[in-house]
Amino acid sequence: MRATRPDRALARTAILAVCAAGAIVGCGGDDDRPPVTVTTGNPAVTFAPLVHLHAEERSLPLDARTFIENSALRWAGVDSTDEMLLNGPGRVGRDPERVPLLRPGRLGIARPYAHTVDRAGGAVTYRASQHTRPYDPGRLPALQDREGFYLDLLTEWRSGGPGAAVERVGSQATLSQVPAYFETGAERVDGRPGLRLTYWLLYGENDPPVSLPANPLSHEGDWERVSVLLRRGGRPDSYTPIAVRYHDGPRPQDVAWSDAPVASRRSGGPRTHPVAFATRGGHTPVPAPLDRRQPARADGLELAVHEQATACPACPEWRTWRKLLPARTQPWWGYGGAWGSPYRSNANSGPLGPFSRRGTSAGS
Repeated sequence: MRATRPDRALARTAILAVCAAGAIVGCGGDDDRPPVTVTTGNPAVTFAPLVHLHAEERSLPLDARTFIENSALRWAGVDSTDEMLLNGPGRVGRDPERVPLLRPGRLGIARPYAHTVDRAGGAVTYRASQHTRPYDPGRLPALQDREGFYLDLLTEWRSGGPGAAVERVGSQATLSQVPAYFETGAERVDGRPGLRLTYWLLYGENDPPVSLPANPLSHEGDWERVSVLLRRGGRPDSYTPIAVRYHDGPRPQDVAWSDAPVASRRSGGPRTHPVAFATRGGHTPVPAPLDRRQPARADGLELAVHEQATACPACPEWRTWRKLLPARTQPWWGYGGAWGSPYRSNANSGPLGPFSRRGTSAGS
């Protein structure tokens, strides 16, 4: 396992500033780490992350069901001529009377929606539970780059909608009624049994600030994730936190638990919640505040991405344990298309979300 050290002084300065303002993060001395071993009957809740959003964030977290219920299901064609398959609120299909509203339960593994494409060798039927997200490698045979299922989200829901209302706890801005989703997976730790807890975070839009007038990285939908690696103890309810993984595309960053910023639910309580700072617009979870410009390339264009992440009383704080749902029991679990419209490339198309053949410890 690769482990790196974030700028602990910078991260700690931000956390202490929020704490002083009455936020949930506990305060203490320089060596105020949580107990080496944690006893809990519900590790998913105990180790759920605390996510700090930027004060100028325009796209707040979104409930997956809300995303689906305010989308149309479409099939992306190779020549940018897409087909409406199922309607969403406010959408008008070619024949509205015969285009029903989209049902979350039929995106996943139970009676999934299907679409038939005429091929040279005969008609081929694809199901929504198969890996069809446009531009992804390793998909079903015969799919061309842009082909596949996608959810076309209504524009007014890209900001998160009413469910992402910001409220105040003391002087701290917080989010209410927005679920996060988790998965569990077995993983060995130094030859001993371990547990990987992966937390999925959904936003309505990815739109990081860039140096170009038109943003080639912008797209509907944005699934991010943070995961925690635990070593099992001698008792069924005993766990030792080992590391926090901040998933940043194909290069996830592992931070040893002793180096990661960690929060408590109440002052003086055990520190079991890893802290993530979400970059403005792009929502990439990072282990420390930052303000930097990173070179990038998309659609053949050279650009710079302005990555900003911080914590402050005006920065919405997402306490994911307040509404935490198991991903694999959601009716949409197993959907293999895109959460958001595809465009010209992988970089500006809706992402693949939690998926049955996508490993919980793999990169985004």
